[in-house]
Amino acid sequence: MLFKLLKYDFRAMWKQFSLIWGAALALALANRFSIFWDVDDHAIGLSDTTTSGITVFAFMSVITAMFVIAVIFVVNRFSKGLLGGEGYLMFTLPVRSWQLVLSKLICALVSWAGCVMVAFASLFIMIPFNWAELFQFPFWSDIFRGIMRHPGTLALMAEFCLVILAFIVLFISVMYLAMAIGHLFSRHRRLISVAAFIGLYILIAFQRGAQQQPGEKRGADAAQQRCTLHPCDSVYAGGDANTPPGHLLSGDRLRNPAQQGDL
Repeated sequence: MLFKLLKYDFRAMWKQFSLIWGAALALALANRFSIFWDVDDHAIGLSDTTTSGITVFAFMSVITAMFVIAVIFVVNRFSKGLLGGEGYLMFTLPVRSWQLVLSKLICALVSWAGCVMVAFASLFIMIPFNWAELFQFPFWSDIFRGIMRHPGTLALMAEFCLVILAFIVLFISVMYLAMAIGHLFSRHRRLISVAAFIGLYILIAFQRGAQQQPGEKRGADAAQQRCTLHPCDSVYAGGDANTPPGHLLSGDRLRNPAQQGDL
């Protein structure tokens, strides 16, 4: 049943984003031809200042509107689909509540990932690549050899992607929780939802700070202990590295005349 819910949400997502995704890619292609790129000398110039300025401004406006629509889409799909009038019908379906929320979360995550991919694809279209060299085998073989020389690069890239994914999931989950808290009140629900969203992020920030402080304190204590009981202290005091510093600084050793003469 979860797949049917995802199919329904993905259909709504496609109706919402198909037009603006196509417009972003089309404007990127228009900018590729309206802006003069000299691939050989890597110089940038404008073929027509007015036309290029209009197309660049339109492209930036569409990209900005795309991410704004993504946020509005996530909010509306949860508030109207589960907390509004449509939610009454959704909760009558023979599915569990967590499946409804998970379907909205997956759809929101895919929509935001799609917006990011479209933005990068648009920039990729506008960048003056030499497509003849890009599709040649030596280009990809050099990349593969570079990755094999530094295998940690793939792990680092995968870790970076997972961190970004976790941040997006956390952001969307906090939005859902804030809207659910605001829905508990009969008046000023949107204002309460915004206040709850800010309050939840403040609590998350305090929790992260509380988790980092014990680790930093333990690290400072360990560093201080290493500096206090370093073996060099024993050598500087007149003994070997295995002699305790307290024994070397005791009164018995300092009162020995022979040892004082050696010192």
